[in-house]
Amino acid sequence: MKMRLSSLISSSLIAGLISSVTVASATELEFGGATPLEWSTRLAKSEMTRYGDSLYFEKAPKARWDYTSGLLYLAETTGDDTLRDYAEGIVGSFVAPDGSIRTYKMSDFNIDMVTPGKVTLRLYERTGDERYKIASDTVREQLRQHPRTTEGGFWH
Repeated sequence: MKMRLSSLISSSLIAGLISSVTVASATELEFGGATPLEWSTRLAKSEMTRYGDSLYFEKAPKARWDYTSGLLYLAETTGDDTLRDYAEGIVGSFVAPDGSIRTYKMSDFNIDMVTPGKVTLRLYERTGDERYKIASDTVREQLRQHPRTTEGGFWH
């Protein structure tokens, strides 16, 4: 439980910092002598060092499909191939050769699983690997079937 909570907190921090990259440019605000983009990169690399390959599907029994895939957006923003390769490795470990997503269960209607699914479309566009398109289509199908509130929003 401690590893999962720690991973969840770390993933949330990474997702938050990555989103700050889209709000503040690399040259705007500085905190402690670094821009938000620099802090995001530092945190991501720290997490890569701390978790290593334990976030990959085959490498840890509790690895799961989550927000860590957001590292791809940071990699694209910074042009850092190390971040890109790490993010692609994690996502690729969860997307099976047939395009199914390991640990993902559409019938759970967990809206939190949609965000990491967005990366599969980006990877398909970049690599042309059909399994990423199939995975992306699966997540899109969840949105089609996902329960909605009386106001029409997605149930969470």
